[in-house]
Amino acid sequence: MAIKHHGFHEKLNSVKDLEPFVAEQLKQNYKGFENITMADYVKGGADTKCSMCGNYLAEIKIDFTAYDNHFVEKWSDLERKKPGGPYQYSFVKYYVYFYTVTQKLHIFEPNTLIKFIDAIPQIDKIWGKKVFQKGADYKTFGYAIPKIILNHLDLADTLLIDKKLIDTK
Repeated sequence: MAIKHHGFHEKLNSVKDLEPFVAEQLKQNYKGFENITMADYVKGGADTKCSMCGNYLAEIKIDFTAYDNHFVEKWSDLERKKPGGPYQYSFVKYYVYFYTVTQKLHIFEPNTLIKFIDAIPQIDKIWGKKVFQKGADYKTFGYAIPKIILNHLDLADTLLIDKKLIDTK
């Protein structure tokens, strides 16, 4: 497995600026997000909460690439075995990817996603990737899974309020 090098700290501010934008898009256009609000930062918490019940609602991941895969992080720190991605946020109702290049949202239930991924034989060898975070002292590990493999788990089209907004490209 090759180690990829990506800028890490340079993108943090722009990601934090985009998360409220994505939350507002979810609120306006998707069923189940009517009461979404940005959560105050709490270590171990998620990006958004339900304003009515107070439970964490969604973790939002911003991606600046146009790859044909979702990078599903399993370990945010490989050596210390700290869970990452949906494995870290299995307590939220939704795990959301927003791709800035394509302007597309992908919505998953984290536990359904985890169960599907963990059932794939030899997934570490097929799609496993170590990623060295530039400016950090650790490597993450996850799976670069082709989006087409996960389409049947993506709830974005199902939860969309106005089906005319579906991008068929």
